[in-house]
Amino acid sequence: MAEDGMDGLLRQAQELQQQIASVRDQMTVLEVTGTAAGGAVAVTMTPTGEVRSLRIDDEIVAGGRAEVEEAVLLALRDAAAQLREQATERMASLQDVLRSAARF
Repeated sequence: MAEDGMDGLLRQAQELQQQIASVRDQMTVLEVTGTAAGGAVAVTMTPTGEVRSLRIDDEIVAGGRAEVEEAVLLALRDAAAQLREQATERMASLQDVLRSAARF
């Protein structure tokens, strides 16, 4: 019976390791786009904080420097919030495995 328990624990550890690797792989290719000013500003970034693109429509530039700066900041914040949400969702899948392993 101890064998079965140890085998089960080992299987769960391997499953957890695979799920962690899967989440890590998913996060490395993830990109999100944060927007502001009704989509006039868009920032695409990765979980590592790399900004892949920035788009600023002409209509917002006409509003002046302060409006552009505020919209870029809001778009960055939107992208960061989306990244946190994605990470939370992906990590939640690991919690079930951790709970199962804790029963041993």
